[in-house]
Amino acid sequence: MADTPLSTPRPAAEPLTALISSDKLAFRAALDQLFVALRADWLVYQTRADLNSDKGMELGDTAASAWSLASAGLRAVRDMRAAHPDLRAAAGQMLPAVDDGTPGQSDLIRLSSALFALARAHKAAAPDLHALLLEAQALVEAWRGNLALMGLPRAA
Repeated sequence: MADTPLSTPRPAAEPLTALISSDKLAFRAALDQLFVALRADWLVYQTRADLNSDKGMELGDTAASAWSLASAGLRAVRDMRAAHPDLRAAAGQMLPAVDDGTPGQSDLIRLSSALFALARAHKAAAPDLHALLLEAQALVEAWRGNLALMGLPRAA
């Protein structure tokens, strides 16, 4: 009885070096800063914060710092020689939108499609890279949604 095989297969453990590679960590850090920037921008909009008030200045400073850190992080990944080529490509494609701050809907749709195509190429071979690129694509879609909502007229 003890020698019967398990009915569900155990997935192989992912090598630790794949989880802590510097290019993936740097890209993850840039995505985290992009999330902070998007959230801060949304809070400014949602709370109708006056940027001359203490709360508004704090939210604006948080957003500006996060946008700057996201841009620097993406530049670092793009310029890493040892980084995975698709992470470098993703960072390079995201930089113009992040540096602009308020790209158009069509720019974000193109960026989202490009990130999805990069992710799809790694679905089977590199699931960790696939997940990271899909997260970048999801953030771009959230950004696109935020900009669309911010562009709508508000009720008084």
